Amino acid sequence: MASFHRLRTKLDDLDRQDPLRRRHGADKHQYRVNDPLPLSVVEGLEARCGTRLPDEYRRFVAEFGDGGAGPGYGILRLADAVEELFGYYDEDEPGYRQLLSDPFPAPQTVGESRELDWPARGILPVSHIGSGSMHVLVVSGRERGSMWRWTNDSLYWPVPSPADRPQYSKNSPEESRVAAVRAWERKLLSAENRYRATLLMWYEDWIDHSLRAAGAHD
Repeated sequence: MASFHRLRTKLDDLDRQDPLRRRHGADKHQYRVNDPLPLSVVEGLEARCGTRLPDEYRRFVAEFGDGGAGPGYGILRLADAVEELFGYYDEDEPGYRQLLSDPFPAPQTVGESRELDWPARGILPVSHIGSGSMHVLVVSGRERGSMWRWTNDSLYWPVPSPADRPQYSKNSPEESRVAAVRAWERKLLSAENRYRATLLMWYEDWIDHSLRAAGAHD
């Protein structure tokens, strides 16, 4: 498991290596994290949501920072993530209080994935990626504690391993590239994909990838 000291050291390195804020979202979050939340505040929000948040996420917001620098346009503050989630529903709707406590119905095929609404139950928005897409943390169900991605074409999939990316040549025809991406999506959702990134794995992978990219442009 990543240590918060190591993450902070790497984040400081990234801050120094990207002074012009060329990395996606850096001009917004400036490689800064917000002050941690008192655990009592975290517990109060958990009481409102009717469920306990995964331990890594609880520690992240209570010990490292309540949002700030991170993938996409940065990590949402916990209160903002909760408000964004609950803002899609009216408080009088049946099941409103179970938005997070109901299990996430993890899809196993592209078809099942496309049938899920946004937001699905049992997930917490964590980071805006752009173009309406989000990184989310599964809070309830068999995928609890894992990071997933939702894209604006109505598709959920688990965050891939750092080495697992769609394979195609940038010079290949668009039809071939689309086919490669679709095959990759099916693989991520299939039973053969056993990799699951936790919040801290996902966060450190973002820092490491950003450091490599910043070094390549020195």
